[in-house]
Amino acid sequence: MPKKFEALPGKKEEKNWTREQVLKWAKAMPVSTISKYGEHDDNPETWVDKTFTFETDGTIVVSGDLHLDQMHTSALPLGIKTIRGDLSLATNDFQSLSTIPESVGGSVDLRGNKLKTLDGKLSTVGGDLDLGSNRLTSLAGLPQIIKGNLFLQNNKVTSIPEGIGIGGSVIVEFNQKKLKEDALKKGYKVKIENYSMPPLMEDYQQE
Repeated sequence: MPKKFEALPGKKEEKNWTREQVLKWAKAMPVSTISKYGEHDDNPETWVDKTFTFETDGTIVVSGDLHLDQMHTSALPLGIKTIRGDLSLATNDFQSLSTIPESVGGSVDLRGNKLKTLDGKLSTVGGDLDLGSNRLTSLAGLPQIIKGNLFLQNNKVTSIPEGIGIGGSVIVEFNQKKLKEDALKKGYKVKIENYSMPPLMEDYQQE
């Protein structure tokens, strides 16, 4: 199993990360996992320079997508202001949204993490938000704007906050009856879908 790596190794760091810190973080990623997706260069330095723009004010912008599924990580580098494409973090160790930027222009995939809370800065998702298979018991802190669907399968939540701007539907499983009824009562569109996780990296490697 690849070693677990975090965005905050060994100590708490509150300053925005520099290019050197992000590069060190990238080098800790399992290269076979990075290259398997076909979206990352085997050279971490090349990948960092293609993916991250380091602004003069110290913030970081991701102009395209950021795919980090199954990376054994629990946080992103500090200082990411926005991600203009999709953010895919499925099957990791995130417990909160504290390092997720305020705005993601595409979809956000957080399936199969260890989320206990939605506390954080994330307020706008330009596509779907998938929170399936986490440890959520409350949706307090849910982003105020979700332009696509909101996936909530395999969580223990029974209610959803009012006034969330959801452009699509709230997706639940058949057995989430209380959540379904609460969402309908509050005016949300609801769909029932069986829950599925993305294939594990071992499955990709067997192809």
